[in-house]
Parts: sequence; C-alpha cells; structure tokens
Amino acid sequence: EPPAEPPAPEQPELDPADAELREQLLKLPGAVEAHGTVEYDLPPLNSHRDIDPHTQQSIFTNSASVLRFDDRDGKRRTCLFGDGTRLEWARTSSGYEVVVQKQRLAKVVCGVEKSAYT
Repeated sequence: EPPAEPPAPEQPELDPADAELREQLLKLPGAVEAHGTVEYDLPPLNSHRDIDPHTQQSIFTNSASVLRFDDRDGKRRTCLFGDGTRLEWARTSSGYEVVVQKQRLAKVVCGVEKSAYT
C-alpha cells in the first residue's frame, strides 16, 4: 500500500476577485486544482523556424506575435513581442545579460553571473 499523501497546506482565504478568477480558470477544458494552484492546457500555437541564408541567424515566428532571432554562434537572442516589448539575451564571459525594453517604459537590465550560483 503506498504511503498516504501529506495533507495539503492550509490556503489563505482568497479575495473575491481572485476567487472569481479561480472559478473561471476551473471552467477551462482539462483544468485541475491541486494545493491551491489551478493548472490548464494552453492551445497549440502555429510557429515557423527559418535560417537566414546571409547571416545564418535562426528566425522563429509564431501566431502569438512573437519574433525571435538567434545568432548562429548562440551568444545572442532577441525577441520582439506583439505589444512592442523587446527582450535581449546575451552570453557574457561570466554568465549572461538580459535586457527588457518597451517604448515609454524604463529599460531593465539584469546581469547574471554563473559563479553566484556555485
């Protein structure tokens, strides 16, 4: 006989807006709730990948209005989203840097050093 599953931790009471959202999410096909988390499947996206014959960049597009370029050496990626957000990822000698930009909003730059996690 398998061991009994530990009891779920007590969940704080949701405010009405969160409770309404939870109920709406549970109505989605295949939605399940476990330990206060609602999980559901996302519909598939049409996507396309191509390689630019001149630059050798990989180019990805999908039906959610995302465009991504990967340099052929794998050291830089750029994503452009339908709302105008630009996300850049670049490998550095000590880790990588992520830059997020959108017109009329503050530019966010995050430097991640691999040695910080060892």
